Amino acid sequence: MSVMLDPAPPVAGRATTARIAVRFADGQPVPATNVRVEAHMTHPGMAPVLPDVVRVGDGDYEARIEFPMAGDWLIAVTGDLPDGERFTLQSPVAGVKPAAD
Repeated sequence: MSVMLDPAPPVAGRATTARIAVRFADGQPVPATNVRVEAHMTHPGMAPVLPDVVRVGDGDYEARIEFPMAGDWLIAVTGDLPDGERFTLQSPVAGVKPAAD
């Protein structure tokens, strides 16, 4: 599984597209269900960002995330595999940039 951000690095207050690829070890797409994305600031006290997730292809998903402040974040992706097992991927996002004045 992988998460790629566009733009990278993200800028606080601006939309960032998270492209999520869920693949088997041989590279074949996984038809996952109930895919959910949460973005968490790495220090306590900040509410998580909970964007909608859209399936854009076999094993491919997108979520538009707007990080409300600069700093370090963690993106957590969860979902269900075809065999009923749950998967979790945590992807660090170091250095969300502050918005330009």
